[in-house]
This record gives sequence, C-alpha cells and structure tokens, in this order.
Amino acid sequence: MNTDFVIDVCLSITCLVLYVIAGVTDLRKRIIPDYVPLLLLLIGLVRIIIFYQPYLLFLSSVGLVVPSIIILIGHKKGGKVGGGDLKIVAASGFLFGIIDLCFILLVALISGGVYYAVKRASIIPLGAFLAIGVVFYYLVYFITGAFGVDVLSLPLPTTIVS
Repeated sequence: MNTDFVIDVCLSITCLVLYVIAGVTDLRKRIIPDYVPLLLLLIGLVRIIIFYQPYLLFLSSVGLVVPSIIILIGHKKGGKVGGGDLKIVAASGFLFGIIDLCFILLVALISGGVYYAVKRASIIPLGAFLAIGVVFYYLVYFITGAFGVDVLSLPLPTTIVS
C-alpha cells in the first residue's frame, strides 16, 4: 500500500474527528473550541510539508486569507458571525485550499439554510454545517479517488434529456 495514501487517510480521519467535535460543540454550546482550528492549521502545515507542491502552498495561503477577510468584514459590520466561525473557516481554507473550501462552504451553507428554514432558527451554528460539508467533501474525495475519477474533468452534458 502506498505510504502517502496511508498518511493522507490518517490525516483525513483526524480532520473528520476534529470537525465532528467542533460541530457537536457548536450545536450544543454555541462555541468552537480554540484547539480545533489550531490543530486543523497544524494538519494543513503537515500536509504541505509531506505532499509539497508549490500550487498547494499557494492555494492554502489564499484559502487562509480570502475567507478570513470576507468573514471578518461580516463580523465587524455587526453580522452574527462568531469568532469561532472565523477561526475554523480560516483554518479550513488553509487545510483544504480555496477551491475545495468553496465546495465545502457551498454544502455547509445549503445545509445550514435548510436548518434555518426548518427550525426557524435565529442562529446557525456554522461549525456543525461546516462539518457536514467536510464529511461530504471526503466522501466525494475518497470515492472518486478510489475509482480514479477526476470529478473536475468529467464532460458536462450538452443536451437535456427529457
């Protein structure tokens, strides 16, 4: 078995555990423990060191900075984005890079929107829905990777079948 694959799986399982901890804690106590984003940043750094590719460092850096600025602006303008949300999104951006973070946030925001609509909640615990986005990301990542499918290179349908 490929050593890189085993390392990647171990790091991914660790990430999943951290996101579940963050999600459950955010749902129950409306707080994300400080150690979760710190460990996610550390895992991101380990991934960059082990699987070093120049574009990976670039995507991780952009993934750290861009979402942080956007969420910080929302936080400062009186939005209901908490400091824990800012930290975990920034750490997620560094860990996954800006492109994969967009996919994760899309799933998180859709599932959070459904929660908001169904529960008529005034607060959406972003950590919980970010965890859902990460779980969905890893399912797609490992399923497509196991079958050697590059999702981004699949041809788009040119006609709609009725």
